[in-house]
Amino acid sequence: MTNAIRTSFTIIITIIAFAYGMSILLTKKINDLNYIDSGIELYYLTGVESQITKTAWYNILLSGQNIIRKENETYIVINSEQGLTVAALSSDIILSTLLAPINIIILLLLIMAVSWIVNIRVQTRNESYTLKLLNTQASDLLKSLNLATSSTGPC
Repeated sequence: MTNAIRTSFTIIITIIAFAYGMSILLTKKINDLNYIDSGIELYYLTGVESQITKTAWYNILLSGQNIIRKENETYIVINSEQGLTVAALSSDIILSTLLAPINIIILLLLIMAVSWIVNIRVQTRNESYTLKLLNTQASDLLKSLNLATSSTGPC
């Protein structure tokens, strides 16, 4: 039971760490869109300053970003000044961030680490079961030979 809880907590912490790392890389991607053309389509919107809102506190991925919900789409604000708002579709930015080489490498490393930890837990459980089984067999053998199974100290 304890091993299952430890493994669960390890997986949960890994997922949260990946989400926060993803949030940092997403923020970097949004800041880079101001200066570098990365192939993401930018939308130039006017008169939407009143529709700009902050993301919810529980949204780990888009934490601290300004968003606009318009025409059943969610846009992330890249830049907003003098009545002109530059935005990009949130799905495009998230997808390009997820498919960035560094994120793929980090995700693969996290998957390998979690699988390694789970493998160690399973191996420990198997070894514990084997030792318990061997102890039971040794105890049965000693009982069949009429030998004491516990020591009472030196005679």
